[in-house]
Amino acid sequence: AVGLTLSHATNDVGKGFKILFEGRDHLGAITNYGQIKSEILGRVAGAETGILRFYTTTGGSLTEKMTIMDTGYVGIGTAVPRGIHHVHHATHARTFYTNNTSGQASVNVGGMIMLEGSNFFISNQDSGTLILRTNETERMRIEAGGNVAIGATAAQDGAKFYVAGSIQTSSGVSMRNSGGSSANLAKVSGTEHQYGSVSTNFASTVGLYTHGSARLSIT
Repeated sequence: AVGLTLSHATNDVGKGFKILFEGRDHLGAITNYGQIKSEILGRVAGAETGILRFYTTTGGSLTEKMTIMDTGYVGIGTAVPRGIHHVHHATHARTFYTNNTSGQASVNVGGMIMLEGSNFFISNQDSGTLILRTNETERMRIEAGGNVAIGATAAQDGAKFYVAGSIQTSSGVSMRNSGGSSANLAKVSGTEHQYGSVSTNFASTVGLYTHGSARLSIT
């Protein structure tokens, strides 16, 4: 095969070969603007291992930006990646996903995964839906307005939390309305007909309703 072979005279661990990308600064001085370095990690015959390191110049100095380990692990912002894809930043590690629909105009478009301090974010930056899937099937979605649907492709009747199916809890269901009005637990249809409900208000009254009419009031 025809190609370019680069060799290092000293074949010690940690040694390797560098490809430098040079240019001149505004004063005419030769400056390194980028570098690719191969590095020997293991020298045992038949079990040799190596690393590739990629550098770019930041603030006048070559700084390692990406590393490919012998395991195939890729590190961005870290020289010691702990997995297939490891992203590190001193304060907020962010990965963006954009397409032709979202565009690339700013950090406020497309999808984003971010670790900031001890908080982890999964964000749809556009006015769209965040969808969670398992086994190639949608299980839950958070709509652009904040409504949550589980087992359905939309939160029905404008519900803040909609579940298509039964709900089981180990400690009951708590109903609260911070606006001062009554809180309702109801079964509804797609046309908003109320078949039955349990209602409570701040006057400590509990009411039982069927077909929208009060049947029992407990004070």
